[in-house]
Amino acid sequence: MKLITILLLLLSVPAYAATEILAAVAAAGTSSSFIVTNNGKKTIIIAAASGHTAAEYSDVQISNDGGTTFADLYQDGTQVRLHSTNTAVRVEGPGIFRVDKETTSNATSISVSEESSL
Repeated sequence: MKLITILLLLLSVPAYAATEILAAVAAAGTSSSFIVTNNGKKTIIIAAASGHTAAEYSDVQISNDGGTTFADLYQDGTQVRLHSTNTAVRVEGPGIFRVDKETTSNATSISVSEESSL
């Protein structure tokens, strides 16, 4: 009986621990900022119960002044965006990041997870 209880507890634990940084809404919004330490890695995840349409984007942004202002993040000349076919991106530190979500057809939440917990 103890073995069954332990197995049920293990199966009920989520595959990763993520912190919600923007609650599920359809309206445009900006997530809470989060820090990635030197050599740290975090994964940003968007989730919509009914999914995104192809033209809906959420832009990953970085601050270069300690979190006062933010600018869109580019990697190898391409803007880092979350959308219908790119629902998770990894950012590496050091840096202060956030996500700027445009209005979406469906309520969409944004979470961030420590890379090591995936």
